[in-house]
Amino acid sequence: MKQSVQDFLHQGTAESLGLLRIIVFGLCLGYVLYVPLTQLAALPPDVFQPPGLIKLLPEGILSVVLTAPGLAVLKFVTAALLLAALLGLRPFRGWALPAVAAFVVFEGVLKGHGTFINHAQFGILYLGLLLAFFPAADRFSVQGRPKTDAPDALYRAGPICAGFVLTLPYAVLGIRRIAENGPFIFLDDTILNYLTWQSINPSAYGFTYGLIHYEYAWIGLVFKAGFALVTLLEVVAPLILFMPRFRWIWLLVMVPFHVSTLFTMNIFFWENCILLLALFTVPLYRVGQGRWAAVKQPSEAEPSSLSRPLASPASGGG
Repeated sequence: MKQSVQDFLHQGTAESLGLLRIIVFGLCLGYVLYVPLTQLAALPPDVFQPPGLIKLLPEGILSVVLTAPGLAVLKFVTAALLLAALLGLRPFRGWALPAVAAFVVFEGVLKGHGTFINHAQFGILYLGLLLAFFPAADRFSVQGRPKTDAPDALYRAGPICAGFVLTLPYAVLGIRRIAENGPFIFLDDTILNYLTWQSINPSAYGFTYGLIHYEYAWIGLVFKAGFALVTLLEVVAPLILFMPRFRWIWLLVMVPFHVSTLFTMNIFFWENCILLLALFTVPLYRVGQGRWAAVKQPSEAEPSSLSRPLASPASGGG
């Protein structure tokens, strides 16, 4: 356990942080480009209920933003800022923070036009904000490498902080579920009722597989057992940062779980699936080591604790 923690904490690289920047802001940008935001202008103004931080915006600004031209400008500005962050323009924080702020407004305007606020994009939002405070544009930037690298500790801390930020909400959700409902929530029909509601309620996907437990009683028992197992794994989610074997068990359950919720609940956190696989299966903190380090130019391959392969060629590494 102790060695696993030490290995994880000492394997972050400037390259891994740069690749994480591309993934996170790439997901944000793809999402913004996909959403037909301007169509919201056709809805009655009374439909919009500003959520969260959007309530702090003056009504005059909101009234302009909610017009067709205003929504088009919001989408363009958000996409442009996210692209700048994705490309690693420097000063990186000067681009990343406005990009995250614009993404918050974009999401607030979009989700303020519904009756239900989900947290599907919170993962990429949190990681985008986190990366703004790390030297995530020191590699894979259109401006090339900086003249001076940041302290090694910042590159090492990036992946571990990203992993913690991504897994902590799972733990909070699981703990809250148990604290508020106790163990009886896994014995009654709570999960079956939720599956039924999500299957008959109108959604963007329209799947009804959550109703299958009415045809086969044993599937209802499987749903209940799965509900208990997933909750347990949510509670201990941050442990996957430090326990490699458990990490694979966790991923083999939770990634298929996210896929299953698409068909049984009409909920799909695809961003989380990509982030989990990117952070914990490559894993990102190995980028810049081993074979990555071997292809660097001689001037770039300066000895450091981050650029050395994990094992020497004689021992079968890199």
